Amino acid sequence: DRAKQALHAPPVMISGEHLETLKAGGVTVEFRARRVSDRDETIIAELGAGGLAPLVITTPIGGWFTAAGERGTGIALALELAAHFAREMPIIFIATTGNELEFNGLKSLIKWGYKVEPYGVIHVGAAAGAGVKKPGERNLSLAPTRVAMSSKPAGPNTGMGAALKPGGFAGTESFSGEGAIWREFLGKEVPLLSFDGTFPLMRTPDDVPDLVTSPALLDIAYKSMLDATR
Repeated sequence: DRAKQALHAPPVMISGEHLETLKAGGVTVEFRARRVSDRDETIIAELGAGGLAPLVITTPIGGWFTAAGERGTGIALALELAAHFAREMPIIFIATTGNELEFNGLKSLIKWGYKVEPYGVIHVGAAAGAGVKKPGERNLSLAPTRVAMSSKPAGPNTGMGAALKPGGFAGTESFSGEGAIWREFLGKEVPLLSFDGTFPLMRTPDDVPDLVTSPALLDIAYKSMLDATR
């Protein structure tokens, strides 16, 4: 299977802004690579109080280059959500590594027997609060290539869809990436909401705060995610 073989090849990350150049052809890439054994690490924190089943809030913490939009926005938003809901109920905050290596961090956590019976799970993946500059505009807008994968109906005419709309998230009931792994691990009875996305500067040296996000964008995304979680 060629697709499966490609996953094990060394990746070459090229910014989406160079897409037209790539389409035009004539690009040659030369590089050297070597395999290095390492380990994945997982951070687990418990906060909040009460006799309810815990809400799990999880996010990957590894990324390419500075990863301000790819990872930084998701980490910030996940921490804000955890702080908010910890006032109301028990929270388990899980931060994983190995996301770029076939989600090894999360897979290892499950493989080695992590047990949790949560009230629900909120997964905050890539680009949760990342922005782009539209042609002719000076300010950033939330990237339109961001999705919210939900175990509940998330179409435009649903309550979930209405909560997601201000944050620019496209709602879907299909899961991919870490969201799909959590879905398989939890089963269909546990509510799951997984945010993920991409943007042109993702996984490039230009993924730095001033170019990809702002406090205003993070606030918009946070309020939308908070309403969707409720």
